[in-house]
Amino acid sequence: MNNTRQTFLDILWKGATCASCLLMAVAVSYSRVYLLYHTTSQVMMGVWVGIALGVIWFGLVHYLFTPIFPVIANWPICKFFLVKDTTNIPNLMTFEFENVEQYNAPHLSPRRNAGAIHEKGSSLRRNRRGPKTD
Repeated sequence: MNNTRQTFLDILWKGATCASCLLMAVAVSYSRVYLLYHTTSQVMMGVWVGIALGVIWFGLVHYLFTPIFPVIANWPICKFFLVKDTTNIPNLMTFEFENVEQYNAPHLSPRRNAGAIHEKGSSLRRNRRGPKTD
């Protein structure tokens, strides 16, 4: 299966997410006017300022930060906070899930005598509750 193609469910999920965000924004805007916290003109000005800042932020990220991100990711502060470029991974959640499964696979084998040590001739037994004496 080609991971770069979007399935119908991916498109549906993105559409539902966008629609729910838009619905929440409209509900909050309406509630601001309905509860008389703001006037309609104040809310509309907030909408336009929000749209303008969103467009500016998208432009900065898409045209300025994305091309130079590999350089930024190599800064010492970014290495300290483990900042990585994951834009070449089509589905990051699936990638992380599969890697964690592969990492945990050898560690998930059942433990033998987990937490208990029994030695011949020893009066000390250790288990999960701590040391005991016979």
